[in-house]
Amino acid sequence: MEEIDRVMRDPAASRWLRDALRGALVRDPVDAANDAQLLARLLDARCAGVLAPGKDPHGCP
Repeated sequence: MEEIDRVMRDPAASRWLRDALRGALVRDPVDAANDAQLLARLLDARCAGVLAPGKDPHGCP
């Protein structure tokens, strides 16, 4: 939990990240971890698509 505390206190951590982490900490840890893994996969795929040559840099079709 030290790393979680560091992120929560880090002024450079985004509000979105801190809010998501705060919300996840009150959930069932297995459900929260599974949802976080799915979210990471979805965002990784979106990022790869956005960064692909010829794509709109904002991810819009």
